[in-house]
Amino acid sequence: MIEKMKKTIILILLSVFGMSFAYPRHISFKQREYAFQHRRARVPSFTRVSADYEDGKITLDVTGYTGNVQVYVSDSRGNVVGYTMNSVVNGGSVYLDLGTLDEGGYTLDVVLRNATYVGQFDA
Repeated sequence: MIEKMKKTIILILLSVFGMSFAYPRHISFKQREYAFQHRRARVPSFTRVSADYEDGKITLDVTGYTGNVQVYVSDSRGNVVGYTMNSVVNGGSVYLDLGTLDEGGYTLDVVLRNATYVGQFDA
């Protein structure tokens, strides 16, 4: 009886602690603008953009790109609630601390030299 009670308590504790850990939410991107050359779309670049949102912080990873990275976060009404700009050389990470956001949907715009990437996330 005591062994069964111990197992039950352990299972309850594991489930409570397992639910309390926050996992970063991945943000998917679409390229908004395409660069054209000779009236045809350019060959896709090796530039890759990915981001995660967790606890009011966005971590943006850019690969295959050298230059300035501008990051804008807008609320559902189009108001910019966060902005940063960093330079990367052959890729790198950009961090943006948004503090406490109101619950709702947000848009993440990433502006590189020749392209803009747009993603959506919920806070």
